[in-house]
Amino acid sequence: MKRFFLFTLCSIFAFTIVTGQDSAFFKWEVTSQKIGQNTYKLNFTTPGSTAWDLYGSNEIIAEVPAVEIAFSDSSIQAIKPYDEKGKPKTINSTLFDNAPFKVYNGSAGFSVTLKFAGKIPETLIGTMSYTYGRGEAFYPLTPLPFSVVLEGGAKSETRILINSFDLNNPVSDCGDEGTEGKGLFGIFMLGLLGGFIALLTPCVFPLIPLTVSFFTKQSQSRSKGVRNALVYGGFIFLIYILLSLPFHLIGEGNPEILNNISTNVWLNLLFFVVFVVFGLSFLGLFEITLPHQ
Repeated sequence: MKRFFLFTLCSIFAFTIVTGQDSAFFKWEVTSQKIGQNTYKLNFTTPGSTAWDLYGSNEIIAEVPAVEIAFSDSSIQAIKPYDEKGKPKTINSTLFDNAPFKVYNGSAGFSVTLKFAGKIPETLIGTMSYTYGRGEAFYPLTPLPFSVVLEGGAKSETRILINSFDLNNPVSDCGDEGTEGKGLFGIFMLGLLGGFIALLTPCVFPLIPLTVSFFTKQSQSRSKGVRNALVYGGFIFLIYILLSLPFHLIGEGNPEILNNISTNVWLNLLFFVVFVVFGLSFLGLFEITLPHQ
């Protein structure tokens, strides 16, 4: 149990290292050979590496095999023990209480006998996981995806069904249907109605009396007050039109430009700083005054 715990700990620690390493330490070649009815032999060979110890394919390290082979088809049976090739040597691993293990430094390989219960594919796809290390370094079950052609295998005629898309008849209706079948005037009236409803929101409604009283008290006559109010409203309308017009023209080439601007990190941080400064001034920390002579 102690060795199994140590093996698991090494596996978790080494996983991120192995995924980021160059797999050039061991270059593998995978071939197949038909040896009987529904029976094949897979051959895994590598030139090896003098800098690392490749654990034998039949070694058991802390109750975990040094080599594992997995296929997408669970009916494929891999017969153990594997037939090993090469010149092994025996080491005593300090990581596992000086337990003896058979390893390879030079060229090595092993063969696996496979039995197929069902249809034999033209190309066999699987993953072989091998273990290597040296000294305190230990990299268990390093995955090696592979594909190999099988003699006499049948080519799969199965195709993945891809449903076609019909934009005019979606599976489920979504989006805004409020403007469907309406002309420009109807859309304008809906927008105008939405604007009047927005006047009732808490951030707008309290300002209406202040704005109305400003024009009525500052104007010498009723006509002048109405004129000032129209100028005030007209300039608000003009500001929005002038600010948005360039983006509508540019947006013809990039429809996402307004969304990109509104979600820009630096622009939002700038507005955040501006609002914080105005908020601190509103609380009386300092006073912001307009430039004057």
